[in-house]
Amino acid sequence: MNLRDLFDLSFVNRRDQAALEWAGATYTFGDVDQRSNRMAQALAGRGLAQGDRLCVYLANRIEMIDLYLACIKLGVIFVPINILYREREISHIVSDAEPKLLITERELHDLVGTAVTPPAILLARFLRTIISRPTRSTFSPGGKLRNTIDSCSLCRCFTFTRSATACTAG
Repeated sequence: MNLRDLFDLSFVNRRDQAALEWAGATYTFGDVDQRSNRMAQALAGRGLAQGDRLCVYLANRIEMIDLYLACIKLGVIFVPINILYREREISHIVSDAEPKLLITERELHDLVGTAVTPPAILLARFLRTIISRPTRSTFSPGGKLRNTIDSCSLCRCFTFTRSATACTAG
């Protein structure tokens, strides 16, 4: 049994129970699972697979949870970037993490200029691609996810602190 199996077990007999509240809306465990399945399908459709890194530069919003859970389902390493960081820190993190994709609310060149340019997509565009997408009740890309990913590879998340990104003063 791995982390993904435990995650799936948490939904058993709870699909209709409230899982979280956000901005005045209540989401059931089934809603959260379905939303993260859609995100996982969309990320896989963009070529993300086990071991790839996804940088996310977003303010607190429900889609952060959806993206994090989608990464767990895919075995993708979730790399959140603090929204208080600016060009120098963002450039360092993106350069160091070498993400396959970066999801943000602003155009990437507005964030980091032209120094670092991984493939990036605006969250609004990304969400439009998944709104009409039918959702499978479970997500298992290629039918291999359940048997090939161990619990360690499922929970990887890079976190960069201010000290890790700071340049020498002077």
